Amino acid sequence: MKRDGSTLALTGDVIVVTINYRLGIFGFLSFGGPPAVGNYAMWDQQLAFWWVKLNIADYGGNPDSITIYGESAGGFSVSLHALHPGNQGLFQRVISDSGVGNSLVAYSRNIIKLVDDIGPLVNCTNRTVSLPQLYLECLSNKSAIDLQTAMNTLSTTYTQDVQMSSPIGPVIDGDFLKDDPVKLLNDKSSQSYQFFRSLDVMTGVNSGEGFLVLIFMNGYQPIFHFNIAQGIPTSFLCDHMIPSLTRSYFNNNPYVAKAICDYYKVKAGNGNRISVQSMEIANMNPNGADLPAWPVYNPSNYGTYVKLDQNITQGRNLFKNQVNFWLNEIPYILQHNTTGPPVVSTSTMQPMTSRRSQSSGPMTSPSTTGNPNPNAGKELQFSVILLLLCVLKSTLVY
Repeated sequence: MKRDGSTLALTGDVIVVTINYRLGIFGFLSFGGPPAVGNYAMWDQQLAFWWVKLNIADYGGNPDSITIYGESAGGFSVSLHALHPGNQGLFQRVISDSGVGNSLVAYSRNIIKLVDDIGPLVNCTNRTVSLPQLYLECLSNKSAIDLQTAMNTLSTTYTQDVQMSSPIGPVIDGDFLKDDPVKLLNDKSSQSYQFFRSLDVMTGVNSGEGFLVLIFMNGYQPIFHFNIAQGIPTSFLCDHMIPSLTRSYFNNNPYVAKAICDYYKVKAGNGNRISVQSMEIANMNPNGADLPAWPVYNPSNYGTYVKLDQNITQGRNLFKNQVNFWLNEIPYILQHNTTGPPVVSTSTMQPMTSRRSQSSGPMTSPSTTGNPNPNAGKELQFSVILLLLCVLKSTLVY
């Protein structure tokens, strides 16, 4: 599990469920039709949604109030799920971070070439067009290690030519994904559009979103003779990156290529041009016209958080009482309540207001006063038992 949901589960009134699904060729192998339609990873994800829908009540959750969230590739996934009418009733809200379904790289447009190129690397010579069933059977008889090694080899081969599209990923299969997401969203009569409109959807980007491009550029350095530590030169941008982009998404339109190059290339006289050029490619400002202004993250301003509403503001000490309960009260209980509550004066007791610490009687803040309720011995022992049960239960969720 890459993402740790414990902080979200602690500070929010939510139950966090993380899922796994097949990746790469194992999740997205496609011949563009039978016998390998593709999108197996997307069906894995939907199966997980079904599990949550059918079982989350047993963990204290609400099966009619489910939010799916994804970041980057996960953002593409949840956004595409929001366009699949077969998900009706499985979730009510979607949060898509750094990836949306109408992005140019949300799905693969040329996966057939990649799938065919794998064959010779694993001694499968029957190509998808001529004998697809035999080709699939041959691939199926190869080990996972052999197939992944072939994928890694192809990744190195494809680096010889700049790729600005997704080589493997979700595909338009006429079932999970009926058509290009942009077309589906523009067709108000489509079931995909109607389902999308029935959901609460939130999307977002980071201010340095384009820095991912710099990571992808590492393999191109020795081929196109530049040093990524110094920046991405304008020649590489306009002679290789943008032409690849327009070939994949804009029918190789030379006017589009020129317009993109003119927009991003740095004009002469702007200091260190290659450095400025790289920042032009990498930066993406989430604040713009007709959008609410997001405060800039400042790591030195510890303890602040963003409050989402019609007007976005900042707050401090999110869920202060709950955090105090887990960081101070629970350790005190576990350390001192082995034989019963300490017997000391109650004159300095302060009420404990956290709703997560309420029991059958009022409970004070022993970590600050050194004195829980003198009549709360059984309640404290019961709280320890409940805590242990919660820990055991949380391990089952993960």
